[in-house]
Amino acid sequence: IDELAEYLATIVNYRFRKKKVTIVGIGFGVVIVTRMLQRHSSLRRKVNIVISIDGMAHHDDLNSLSRSQRRGDALLLRLLSWRLAAQLLKNTSLPDSLIERAYSLKAKTSKKGSVKQRLIDWHIHDFRTYMRTMSELLRLDNCQQPLNIKFAQVWSGTLTCLDREVTDQHLQVIFDDFQLITSEQ
Repeated sequence: IDELAEYLATIVNYRFRKKKVTIVGIGFGVVIVTRMLQRHSSLRRKVNIVISIDGMAHHDDLNSLSRSQRRGDALLLRLLSWRLAAQLLKNTSLPDSLIERAYSLKAKTSKKGSVKQRLIDWHIHDFRTYMRTMSELLRLDNCQQPLNIKFAQVWSGTLTCLDREVTDQHLQVIFDDFQLITSEQ
């Protein structure tokens, strides 16, 4: 998450050098934006407002897992993010249908299958990043450093894995100027 926050900070600094910016984050994007703003005080002056759609701030926001399940899953995901696991997966002959289903893609193959192999290789590396990120998400705590930035939390009503009240409390701990907006379907 820290690496993604650094990457985003570089983009914001490069693209919006002296301009004010409004940031909109959806779901996990809010986690990255929050971490970026906590790590880079110079960026805070550039931000007019952060708008969050179904964002979260702490691992306790997830209501679908118990504490022991979350810890076990975080450990398993962390192990799967290691190079050894990626190499084992890379050298294992997984059925094409399984890979296509896992990544919701239909790879077009050339005569030698080189396009498909490049996609598979890319997804193996993507797999490591995904596992590591999910592991960190299950141990997330962005509530350590408050931010004096305008923040609007929009609940779409479609995300059921977050405890809305707990999430709002955590976001209020982080953002001094917190506003809640609900969207009724």
